[in-house]
Amino acid sequence: MADPDFDIERIKDVLRKATGPGAEFSQRSLAKEAEEGRDTVGDILNGRNKNPTSKVLSNLARALGGDLSMFGLAEERGDPPTEAELYGALLDAIPRMPTRGTTDKRAQFLSQAVARVLKLPQARRPSGGRSPPTEGATDVPPPAPTSLT
Repeated sequence: MADPDFDIERIKDVLRKATGPGAEFSQRSLAKEAEEGRDTVGDILNGRNKNPTSKVLSNLARALGGDLSMFGLAEERGDPPTEAELYGALLDAIPRMPTRGTTDKRAQFLSQAVARVLKLPQARRPSGGRSPPTEGATDVPPPAPTSLT
């Protein structure tokens, strides 16, 4: 069974975003990619499975290119990754990065790849696009650190 303190609504939100209109997956294609039964995603979204197992969620997260942290279940990493780990993760992610679409979509893809490596919690974004900027924010990203250690 899944962790008794898991947030089924968060799980549903992640699955809706992954299988909604214009998304990379349909419910069945995500289930197939995760090597789960064809109705696995639909059963979770429609409330027929209110307590998915950690194994099912882990398989779905892997199919989405992440880990259980995307569902709020994995422990956060204590130590930051090494520069080599981050470099390797970006090398893996860049070939899958969308080549079409908005700059925002490409930036979102890369930020998600880096967030997975850093084991950061997923930010909840308002529907309809970009998160509102924080006070004093500009369109220019902050300078990259010279070392992650």
